Amino acid sequence: MSSYRPHSVRTASHPRSQKLLPATISRVHTPAPHLRQITLTLPTPCIFKPGQWVDLHLPSLPQPGGFTIITPPTDEGTEFELSVREAAGNPAAAWLWRAEEEVSGREVHVRVGGSFVFPPPGVQRTEVEKVVFVAGGVGVNPFLSMMAWIRREKERGGDWGGVDVRLLWSTKRGEWSYLDRVERDCGKEGARLFETGRGPDGMESLEGWEVQRRRLDVEDLKRATERRHSKVLAYVCGPKGFEDSCIDALVNEVGIDTERVFSERWW
Repeated sequence: MSSYRPHSVRTASHPRSQKLLPATISRVHTPAPHLRQITLTLPTPCIFKPGQWVDLHLPSLPQPGGFTIITPPTDEGTEFELSVREAAGNPAAAWLWRAEEEVSGREVHVRVGGSFVFPPPGVQRTEVEKVVFVAGGVGVNPFLSMMAWIRREKERGGDWGGVDVRLLWSTKRGEWSYLDRVERDCGKEGARLFETGRGPDGMESLEGWEVQRRRLDVEDLKRATERRHSKVLAYVCGPKGFEDSCIDALVNEVGIDTERVFSERWW
């Protein structure tokens, strides 16, 4: 019996826009064997915040799929990208993983939702020196939008452009993607990669990156925050067990106040 729960059910209590907007799938790209990148173009601007997702209504499917926006908001607001992991048991993902020519050019509808955003509501820029993003697997997706937005703020001379950014990303062997974006928006010096799966602990090189073959631990979190607890924001996104253990460590062992640790409970 399938354990699949529709996105609309899992996120029923999450905030959503009232607007359902038409869009066209203008580009389909497969950057990794397990990931497909979908570009949506809209006739009117779509307002969203870094970290949000969309309800994606697809032809012939009774329930919308839910996919994270991986690009930052732009002034024009008429185009953004989604990252879709291959999952045969997810009807919306399976629809988007059909032959590219069957997907590209199709008309769809989107509704923006989610409260896992950056900057966080109610937090002033003067209260933040550093933001630490902690990702498990495809939990890196909302951080791609957030980090790109911070980089653009820096280029524009915006207040949030001066915040120090760190990324800790743990995923399974062979499931790396978007490392070019991570390097552009965070820099190799600002990111640490951890790979789990078969093989002994150690270090290996991947596309010029150093990848540590072990699980991310509390000492890694302590190094990333540099003990500036009162000025640090921590964002955590990944599978339930990963999120629970990281949040517990950040609060109880690293010492960051609970209200400065943000997570997306999307399961």
